[in-house]
Amino acid sequence: MLAVPDEAVLAGDAETFKTELSALLAETISYHDTRESFYHGFTTGVFSRIKGYSVKSNRESGSGRGDIFIIPTSIRKTAAILELKVADTAAGMEKTALDALAQIDAKNYEQELQQVGYSDILKYGIAFYRKDCTIAINNE
Repeated sequence: MLAVPDEAVLAGDAETFKTELSALLAETISYHDTRESFYHGFTTGVFSRIKGYSVKSNRESGSGRGDIFIIPTSIRKTAAILELKVADTAAGMEKTALDALAQIDAKNYEQELQQVGYSDILKYGIAFYRKDCTIAINNE
């Protein structure tokens, strides 16, 4: 059975998160499933069953809409913001993931979470290319 990257995403373990998410992609999707909206739905579904957390899609916060918010029921736990992008090439995944991460900060997506009291917020930029992904993290 394939691992679900729940623990890795909430622990800030970007390498394990990438490995587990890539394995899920490789085992489940088609090369034809390469639109951002597909990856968005896929990733939302992967995290939709984390106990003690809610997963919100296209959440309005700051000056835009972050793709996926993983929000704990307790403000003392870690929250996560995921911004997703599709890279044009495998070689372009790193830059695309960094661009996604920069968008979170530029548009201040963490604003709403901070306003209600969350202080431990992980930010992930995720770039997809076919059945693979790479992940950039900022856990300031």
